[in-house]
Amino acid sequence: GNGANMEVIHNLVDYRDDIQRNVEYINDDDGKTIVHTTTTSKNPEVSEWIQTHVAQMRTLVENGGRIRKWDPLFREIFEHHDEI
Repeated sequence: GNGANMEVIHNLVDYRDDIQRNVEYINDDDGKTIVHTTTTSKNPEVSEWIQTHVAQMRTLVENGGRIRKWDPLFREIFEHHDEI
């Protein structure tokens, strides 16, 4: 539920210094830019939280759920999830 999601998110924020994020921009054949991101951690516990968070968000999106409805960025992400 939301409590479990929030716990993982708070853990990730608390341990943000243990998280590495790589962003790669790739141009496809149609001239569109594809953004490929990788989020990792050498800390096994943080790595597990990252994987849990991804699974939780995937489930939320696939089931039509929403978070931060007041935030235009999140609103657009959830509205256009099938294009991401």
